[in-house]
Amino acid sequence: MTEKKQESPFETIIQNFAYHDFQLEAVFEGIYSKTVVLKEETKDEKGEKINAIEAHVFYDMKEGEGVYISTSHSINKAVERAKNEYPGEIEGEQLIFRIEFLGKTEFKGKPFNQFNIGICTLQQYEAFNAPAKGKGK
Repeated sequence: MTEKKQESPFETIIQNFAYHDFQLEAVFEGIYSKTVVLKEETKDEKGEKINAIEAHVFYDMKEGEGVYISTSHSINKAVERAKNEYPGEIEGEQLIFRIEFLGKTEFKGKPFNQFNIGICTLQQYEAFNAPAKGKGK
């Protein structure tokens, strides 16, 4: 069995991606890669806790570029469910998410982003988006 040659001996420890802006483009389709901590939990000068900042790393299906997707309640829930139901696909970066931003609302007095989120495998996505055979113009 031959082993795949590494592209580089360096392990990436910091990546700087742009956040996907759902206000500009309401629908995002991309492959989930991982969830990262952008800023560690700290305390302010009064000793009060400042939460860590996390983001999900996805690779945009259109551009192939890495982007950060915010860790909202709905998106976190979808990622966790996908990890439980499709562990092999998630681990192999073969699971595509379609995240559609529906707008903001308020829930229990706090702002809440609303999303429709769907998932499919890369194979399903490619089959669905393949040009129909025999139907050319």
